[in-house]
Amino acid sequence: MSEQILQRAELAISAGERLAARTLLARLLSAEPGNVRALHLMSIIELSERNHAAARQRIEQILKVEPGHAAATQNLGVIAMHDGDHALAMSCFRQTLAVQPAHNGARYNLGQLLRSGGQYDDAVREFRKLTTGSPKFPAGWEALGETLLGLGDVDDALKACERAERQVKPSAHLLRIKGDALRRLGKLPQAVTAYRAALAQAPESPDVLHNLARVLQAQGDLEEALVLHERQLEVCLSDSAHAPLVERARCETIRLRLAVAKWDGLAELASTALTNARETGVSLDPFLATLLTEDGELIRTTARASWSATRPAPRALPAVRAPGRLRIG
Repeated sequence: MSEQILQRAELAISAGERLAARTLLARLLSAEPGNVRALHLMSIIELSERNHAAARQRIEQILKVEPGHAAATQNLGVIAMHDGDHALAMSCFRQTLAVQPAHNGARYNLGQLLRSGGQYDDAVREFRKLTTGSPKFPAGWEALGETLLGLGDVDDALKACERAERQVKPSAHLLRIKGDALRRLGKLPQAVTAYRAALAQAPESPDVLHNLARVLQAQGDLEEALVLHERQLEVCLSDSAHAPLVERARCETIRLRLAVAKWDGLAELASTALTNARETGVSLDPFLATLLTEDGELIRTTARASWSATRPAPRALPAVRAPGRLRIG
């Protein structure tokens, strides 16, 4: 009877019917409070709904019954990572891998944690193990390529992307990384091809829109570059998740409108950029500022901010807009 309930709960979870699964599991746990499989499924539901305290409670129940439960240990690491307890998270991921070396989620999360802590070479080693052991796991290739690119190992990043394409259908993220590597190697036509393929999968990705526009601009295609930057600005303004990218998109749109003498709406865009720079301290390209205003103090402020922001740091990864997706066991 319990096996049938568990199977029905698993099917419900797979179908996204978490409430139905929760009801089934609650009924089973009332009769069998120590049923590890039911507790694990319930913890997955709690994690999916971001009820971390409830998920942790279920996981602790599992580990009392079965201390070596790899998936539960991995998920405890996910919760700890979300809560900022990186020491516990790293310990959990390593414990999971000690029990189950082929656990993709634990190795991926460990690599992400190492990378966020500045241990880039260690992160690369974990991601290489992941792509070697599980070449059909797309997130591993994405993480490897992105980390190598951030370290400046551009040739290796491109090779990782090319190997990935022989193993899995490339995602928009992977194609964007490949485009970035090709661009940095000066292979602009190939970079355009990669970015266009990425854009076909993710037509509202601000990063892909921006990077493709910059390459087209470098090739002299200012008209299409402007269309892409204008689209990027629309996307960023419509989604609060992209708010940090709004001013970059607005400045690039202004710059290209000036370059192609497209005056319609330019004054309003320029006024908004200058107002934001004055009132909110949002960064504004100092060279663009000199074209838009005679306010010497504002130009000096933007210049100082730009110099501070662009001072290089050796072997540092670029700012990451959002962390990689955590993998639940």
